[in-house]
Amino acid sequence: MHLILGLVLTVLLFLLLRQWARLDPAEKRKGLFWGVAVAVGALCTLLVVTGRLHVIGGLLAALVPFAHRGWRAFQLWLLWRRIRNAGGGADSGQEYDSGQQAPPSSGRMDPEQARDVLNVPVDAGRDEIVKAHRRLIQKVHPDHGGSDELAARVNEAKEVLLKTLR
Repeated sequence: MHLILGLVLTVLLFLLLRQWARLDPAEKRKGLFWGVAVAVGALCTLLVVTGRLHVIGGLLAALVPFAHRGWRAFQLWLLWRRIRNAGGGADSGQEYDSGQQAPPSSGRMDPEQARDVLNVPVDAGRDEIVKAHRRLIQKVHPDHGGSDELAARVNEAKEVLLKTLR
């Protein structure tokens, strides 16, 4: 009985994967979403029927620390994209999200780019610039899991804006 069930499942999996290869990317995404949804639903139903629903609670509890780290990594990634797109970095081969090449950088950040990096208004004062710098540098500092490049860009943005205030 187990052999027949295994053969049937193998043939079904083969047919499903063959059909999957013929789909375009949009249909694959939709199919993947529904496939995962059906698999999770089937797993939950199986756990409820067998009286082992507490396993889901244990799995969710075990994922809590990873979820926090994942959320932090996602926030850093968004910040990195914002800083990177605020101006071309030190290397001229940097690519934007759309795939086009960034313009060659002169090596210095202009005040508009610096305001974009620190997310401060045009009329920001010294205290507001320092507060925005402190808030960002705590997130991107290499000692706290950030990168050297991001920390350097945030520091450069602060320097540029403070020089324009003088």
